[in-house]
Amino acid sequence: KHQIRKYYHYFLDILESVRGSDFGKRLPKIAMARSYIRYDEARGNVGGIFTTFVESFVENALECKDEREFQNLLILFEALVGYTYDLRK
Repeated sequence: KHQIRKYYHYFLDILESVRGSDFGKRLPKIAMARSYIRYDEARGNVGGIFTTFVESFVENALECKDEREFQNLLILFEALVGYTYDLRK
């Protein structure tokens, strides 16, 4: 569950760093999440389903044209974080 938050905050930090600058400059950082998730999966920190989710998220994020589209996509991730929080209760 901590890994979900880790990745959510990773993408949230990217969003914060984009504000007022060229969104395209952040695309390599977004793409790096693929390497991070595969590394965490190899270490047994995340499961295959979450890996697939993050990889799909990255693919969609790389297709975003601007900060606003990325922010809208991040809302999906935020919903996942909220849902998993509910599961722990």
